Amino acid sequence: MPETAHSVTSFEPVADMAVVHHMLLFGCREREASKTLKKVRVGGMFSSSSSSTNGGEGEPRGAVCANEDEQEAVLFAWGKNAAPLHMPQNVGFRIGGGEAKNTFNSLVLEVHYLDPNGAVDSSNNRNGKSGVIVHARKGFPISSAATLVWATGFHLPPGKEEVKVEATCVYDQPRALKAFGFRVHTHELGRRVTLERMVGGAGRTGNLERRGKGVLLLERDPQLPQEFEQIAEKKLIIAPGDVLRTTCYFNTMSRTAVTKAGWGHTNEMCNLYLMVHSDEPASLSCMSKGGAPFDISIGTGSSGTQSFIGTRPFATDLKISKSNPPLTVKMNVRDKETFRIGQVGGVVVEPGGEFAWVFHRGPKVVWDEYSFDVETNEYVGSKTPIDVETILRIHLVTGAIDRKFGKDKHFMPHGISLSPDAKEVWVTDCGLHQVITYDAVTGKMLNEFGTAMQPFRKMPNSEGQHHGAQGFCKPTAVEILADGSFFVADGYCNHRVAIYNDKHVYVGDTIVRDEMQLNVPHALAISMDGTELAVADRENYRVMLFDIVVDAEGGGEVSLKERAKIDVREYGLPYGLSAVKANDKQLAGYYIMTWNRKINEQSTVKILSAWPMDLGNPREDIVDGNAIFDIASFDIEGGAEYTQYPHGISAWSGAETTKTSRSQYYGKNGGSLLRRNGIDILIGYTRDLIDTSESNLIEWFLGVAVDDAESTENRALVDFVNVSESNDAYATDLAFIAVLMLFSFFIFHATLAGFNRVVSVDKSN
Repeated sequence: MPETAHSVTSFEPVADMAVVHHMLLFGCREREASKTLKKVRVGGMFSSSSSSTNGGEGEPRGAVCANEDEQEAVLFAWGKNAAPLHMPQNVGFRIGGGEAKNTFNSLVLEVHYLDPNGAVDSSNNRNGKSGVIVHARKGFPISSAATLVWATGFHLPPGKEEVKVEATCVYDQPRALKAFGFRVHTHELGRRVTLERMVGGAGRTGNLERRGKGVLLLERDPQLPQEFEQIAEKKLIIAPGDVLRTTCYFNTMSRTAVTKAGWGHTNEMCNLYLMVHSDEPASLSCMSKGGAPFDISIGTGSSGTQSFIGTRPFATDLKISKSNPPLTVKMNVRDKETFRIGQVGGVVVEPGGEFAWVFHRGPKVVWDEYSFDVETNEYVGSKTPIDVETILRIHLVTGAIDRKFGKDKHFMPHGISLSPDAKEVWVTDCGLHQVITYDAVTGKMLNEFGTAMQPFRKMPNSEGQHHGAQGFCKPTAVEILADGSFFVADGYCNHRVAIYNDKHVYVGDTIVRDEMQLNVPHALAISMDGTELAVADRENYRVMLFDIVVDAEGGGEVSLKERAKIDVREYGLPYGLSAVKANDKQLAGYYIMTWNRKINEQSTVKILSAWPMDLGNPREDIVDGNAIFDIASFDIEGGAEYTQYPHGISAWSGAETTKTSRSQYYGKNGGSLLRRNGIDILIGYTRDLIDTSESNLIEWFLGVAVDDAESTENRALVDFVNVSESNDAYATDLAFIAVLMLFSFFIFHATLAGFNRVVSVDKSN
């Protein structure tokens, strides 16, 4: 392995399926592989001391990496004469450069032979050797590749047309991952393997089967060549909070006995490998059926096997302060003049925290007592729509606006949200009384819900519940599920949350059990594991929590069931609400912005963090209908400029900044990256631009103050990462021919052939 930083650009397999069943290439942080690799073993991927994955038969493989407590990471897998794999431009696996750089410093090749003593007559099999040629170039890549792996143990009953095996995990790391390739693996009984994003369910417990509805992302026949199918054109993003399920479908009609998970021809396997890339590597593995977090091989989070209960800081150790340097919005990177945003109706940050979307009212429109007719709720503030682009996408490092649309289409912007795949922008317009969706790239309007300029008042029936045709009256917020179902906070007039199914058909409203019905539901958020909808019930000084229930037998219809409430009366009215889904430092949870609505020096704005009491389970305890969270309160300080008219928030984890620019992160100019393990919060204000010199969009940071970064007690929360080495990434092209055979090891299986009891040696996995 090279001493200096390199980037893997391609994998070239040298093997033939007549000799080799499949190969796995692992990466380790350490410079040496495990000492247990010196002997031939019966075993394979994810085996344990109890050999539970193959029914208790055979010898466990042992550790791959020198640190036996570390989950090995898969870089490459091959089977059925699959083709070479080439990385996308500027993407590669980090290798070399030292263990402190979150890279792979040794590689281990696992070769599963059909018969290691058999004759070699294939031209593909160079000089009778099997392995992988790893091509690499000097310098770390701009975007680091990693692999997400699903695998699980199981038993298959005989004589069945279809048997399903599932593995489900929640992605709780801070970065969004861009997928570019995937590979599936079963043996002869496998018919198809799928990857789905889950909707709703029974909640995450880590040891229970997760119920819910799956939305298909990827599918492949495992009997095809087991290569990495390229999927970059699908633009598949894995976002914090995504619950991902792999399902293998088997046909066991040819079997008369139970088939166990294992490595021989008579055994079966269920694997899916998803190749992804981001600014930091995140190699993860999933062996859970109930939706537990991925186990970390290479990554920065705190979940899975590297979860430490004590990593959540005490609230007294955290501070909230204005981000430094402050976010300065500009029309483009070269523009020196600050762009002034009008009253901000809503704000939402993209998965990964690189861009923010803002829905604002322009320089002239304000919401005041003359905006709506008090009897009909019709908008009377202006007869013409706002004549500037009301929807902006802002780069949170440069402050530049890189997308904008919505000119001459809106009257009173309010809420904004993104579809789970970030391909659609959803907004609520109180003046139009509508929910509108746009293509996030082109700005093309896709759908309208409700009738423009016509407020719809729903009349309660004898039981006090709203029923009737769809429509809205000053809707405030919208949240979307992966299957296309969505919830609308129809806030100022109808005081309800309307439910729409995956066909965009209205199916009903939320039902609140007690006499205190919703009163201006002002904001919505979906929980970390996607099983709960939180509603900021503003005028009732509370946040209501509803289970997202999926009727699996009724066609996957989605409904809401009241679960509990969070009382925030002592802090103020809950105007803003956001869910942090990345569990870095155990800071995942709800973040609530309250305001006491005093327009003077007594005005106070607080950020409440509602963390689950059980650090290993995001589902809260409930006592007498009240949700029990670890709640901490943080005051927004700085005077009236920051405590007047706050309206909405978006919070996210994994904040990063540099002293000059993001380019330092990639090592182009040297320097150091300050990785701040805390929560970034964008607050949107509805101040009249005439009355303030401050921006209506301000970024805040909740964590350890930068000035305290090097103190001993804060060392766990703030890390300095040296990136001073040159990133002349593609100066030299090296090919490391797989001397990896020194690290490779053999896996044998005995298979009885007919009545002659002829024993053949099998290394299939």
